[in-house]
Amino acid sequence: MTDKSEAGNCIIWSDANRFEQTLHQLKDDGFYVIEFECRGSVIELFREFKQKLPLDPPISGNVNWDAFTDSLWSGINDLENDLVALVWRDAWKLRQADNPSFEIAQEVLSTVACQLTAGAYGASRRKVVRVILVQET
Repeated sequence: MTDKSEAGNCIIWSDANRFEQTLHQLKDDGFYVIEFECRGSVIELFREFKQKLPLDPPISGNVNWDAFTDSLWSGINDLENDLVALVWRDAWKLRQADNPSFEIAQEVLSTVACQLTAGAYGASRRKVVRVILVQET
């Protein structure tokens, strides 16, 4: 597992061979873990976001990164648990299929996580938010 959170980046890369260990450690540390997948298209990724992530308000339609960013920020801010891990199980698939969309998704998830971890922009309370991207081994 590679943790870049100290450098202002709340992204953690975990290889598939160590993923179960990473997941177990997060749960042992008290993180509320939310897992999602994407098999290779940004439209599929947004479907996963809408089904699995805490969004407030819920988003509709297809890909709208601005609406998603605001909705995810509010949704995580409203969670009771102050330790939150967003686990993207097969991030490498979108990275291979559509790298520009992968880069945008990674940046949005990282930005939201880091802002909430820093207690920025009127967050109700400081949270520890990590985004775990699982990479192929």
